Amino acid sequence: MVSPIDHAQAYPFFIPHYSYVLTGDDYTALAGDVSVATLTEGLTPVIASGSNRSPEQLARKYKNGPTDPVVVTRAELHEFDSVYSAHFAGYGSIAATLQHAPGAVSELSITWLNPAQLGRMHETESLGVNYDYGCLTDIRLEVENGPTLSEAYVYNSLQGCMSLDGDAVALSEIKTKNRNGPSFSQPEAQIHARDHLEPGMPLEEFIQGCIDDPTLRHRRTEALEASAIPFSYSGFKREL
Repeated sequence: MVSPIDHAQAYPFFIPHYSYVLTGDDYTALAGDVSVATLTEGLTPVIASGSNRSPEQLARKYKNGPTDPVVVTRAELHEFDSVYSAHFAGYGSIAATLQHAPGAVSELSITWLNPAQLGRMHETESLGVNYDYGCLTDIRLEVENGPTLSEAYVYNSLQGCMSLDGDAVALSEIKTKNRNGPSFSQPEAQIHARDHLEPGMPLEEFIQGCIDDPTLRHRRTEALEASAIPFSYSGFKREL
């Protein structure tokens, strides 16, 4: 049994190196000869830049929700990178968000969702509190064994991006070509936040505090937000 602290530090959790279909707690690789365009017809493409790439996280989110299989395809997104949001999740992790990064090409995923699945995803993303939801337009999103999209949907952090010396901090677990700024693993991001907010506090105590105390978690998020870098991309059209 993984402890809550270890779980928080494992973000963004296990991510397969292939596209897959999640059914309940199980997932299977998407066969290379399957037409992604046909399989995903009528579904909404939502970019996953952090833990929503992981079957482990998706299984938790849909445990008591829609039971239809979830199609998750790997993709390369040009001109963006996966960075840390300036907020703490309820389970203690510092979560991910996207940031415009000219020249970068990030390896992300797309969750293809039907209306019921999308509604459940909205519930898990704390819309209006941690994220808003909308469409990225005028992008180049190359789907593995599928089409290249010029538009897709995304959850963007309302708090902005965690910063280090004026730069957004990327997730080192996410492979990105031409990354120019700093990148941290989750434990390193936690140390960075701890040193800024609670210098000298043991890291385990710092993480446990965010898990146990919503008021403390909110106060720390506000402190991170004070030095955060706003999301900057004119092609984002907010919907929720």
